Amino acid sequence: MANPNPNQSTRWKKGSKSPNPKGRPEQPWKAVFRKEVEKLIVTKSGKKEQIKHLIAKAQIAEALKGNTYAFNAVADRMEGRPVQPTDLTSQGEKIEPIQVIIVEDKHDE
Repeated sequence: MANPNPNQSTRWKKGSKSPNPKGRPEQPWKAVFRKEVEKLIVTKSGKKEQIKHLIAKAQIAEALKGNTYAFNAVADRMEGRPVQPTDLTSQGEKIEPIQVIIVEDKHDE
């Protein structure tokens, strides 16, 4: 938290070079979206709800209508995406694990 009573001699003086010429850095998109979806809005029924809850309800409603993209989005959020097999071998051949041997350096003693 900022000091409520900063020393006057250390404060920025009008007309002098800005201590922060580029201004406040932009927030990452994740932070911007998180802040927005946490906000409360008044629905048509007069009830206050968080935006994130309304989005979730709308996505589920679309899934119930048969929208497979909406269904997959809901399933991915609830169950996680299915594991995709990845072939880390050379054309189906098994790659042998590497062995790491730690050797102490006697020169430091």
